[in-house]
Amino acid sequence: MLNRPLFSRLDAVYVQRTQLDAESKRLVEVIWQRFRLAGANLPETQKYQLKALNQEAARLSTRFTNKLLAATKADGLENAWLLVLQNITQQPALQSLSDRETRTEKGDDNDTCELVLRLAQVRAEQARLLGFASYADWKLQDQMAKTPDAAFAFMRNIVPAARARAEREAAANSANYRSPTGQFHPTRLGLEFLCRTGAPCAIRSG
Repeated sequence: MLNRPLFSRLDAVYVQRTQLDAESKRLVEVIWQRFRLAGANLPETQKYQLKALNQEAARLSTRFTNKLLAATKADGLENAWLLVLQNITQQPALQSLSDRETRTEKGDDNDTCELVLRLAQVRAEQARLLGFASYADWKLQDQMAKTPDAAFAFMRNIVPAARARAEREAAANSANYRSPTGQFHPTRLGLEFLCRTGAPCAIRSG
């Protein structure tokens, strides 16, 4: 997509896109945007910089994946997990791990912190070369939200409705799956395992 002659031909069609039918016009706009977001309209010197960054980002991503696989096999955790990851930023298990070395895993040959830090730097530089304030600004250009602010606003706005629906469903589940004595019966839902792990606490009436 960094081919200048090819992009020039595409650009010539793009500037006359109003003469096309609706479907063809949309197709040209999508393809033109992909080329632009890939850096097709950059000066040649910046293209070389972007190519180098693209290659480094690919190498870092591959190394990251390989380290995760190596760590899993080295610790005998293939097809199993000792600590379940809840999300990418907060791990509740860390609250109960008293051994600092267990929490930090300093000196681990398969530690990915430096790789992640460098990949973040590379992505930020890619976005800067392409004229965007951040990697998120760049990557959201062809998505529905378009901007990070719009994405955050969408998530914030959906919370009240999502919570209200979850509460309605929890209340309905609680009412539908109680015994005649009023006790919750997870076995009626086939939730024996969930019952043992305490998950039914999340399903209760008001």
